[in-house]
Amino acid sequence: MPERLFNHGLPPQRIRTFLVLFALALTLPLIGLAFLAFNQLASLDEEETERRVVQVAQSLVDDIDRELDRATTTLETLATSAALAKDDFAAFHAQASRALMRDKAGILLIDRSMQQLLNTRSAYGTALPRTVDPETAQRVFDTKQWHVSDLVVGFVSGQPLINVEVPILVGEEVRYVLIMALDATRFEQLLQSQRLDPEWITGITDIKGTILARSKRHADFVGKPLPPELFEQSRAAKGVFQTTSVAGQGILRATVRSRTAGWLVSATVPVASLEASRRRGHLFAGA
Repeated sequence: MPERLFNHGLPPQRIRTFLVLFALALTLPLIGLAFLAFNQLASLDEEETERRVVQVAQSLVDDIDRELDRATTTLETLATSAALAKDDFAAFHAQASRALMRDKAGILLIDRSMQQLLNTRSAYGTALPRTVDPETAQRVFDTKQWHVSDLVVGFVSGQPLINVEVPILVGEEVRYVLIMALDATRFEQLLQSQRLDPEWITGITDIKGTILARSKRHADFVGKPLPPELFEQSRAAKGVFQTTSVAGQGILRATVRSRTAGWLVSATVPVASLEASRRRGHLFAGA
């Protein structure tokens, strides 16, 4: 009877062959389902990462805008100083110095000729140069509104910084511009305060495309221009996009614009870290 069942012109198959085929019939669908499941998990992980990148960038923008708003509030408070109203610059210099305390900042007062009248980074009475940033100061004189500069290098400090500038009005005329010069390292520390995973990098680029601060290797990149293609992508893109970083690494990037300064604030994660997660899933499924 068994011989008739397998009598098809082929030699009888060994029991081991049938067992192997039976095992494959059972396991191949399971392996396929495992790969599909891990692919789905990897896709969900990527979607969560994209949401997280946007959230981090937005959170940083909120922190940066609050920092700039605090600087503006301090300047507007100092603008009401009785010493400043009487042009008692020596007394105002002392008052402004006390207002800063341990901040990485300096306060300057300039007139319409762009000449510094005082600078809290220098002792009162020290001979001072003209402002390093006449462009922003002129906008304040013209509009009678406060403004935030792009990245500049201070004459007195010699450090990369940005200026928050408010008008000092006498009647309807802007007589002086009061400036708070904030060191770029202050924003580096703000970026680092997020305590993200080691592979994440956050950064700030000013309106002209110059790197203002970076959470990693800040000193190597501050003051350097963002690559033109990356700058244009960052300005135009909505949400998350894949691109190449200033360091030449493939990244997933989200950029949000500061409402106060117009700067571009970015959060990035290497594409390689997402691909590694998918590969681990495949290896586990294969195992």
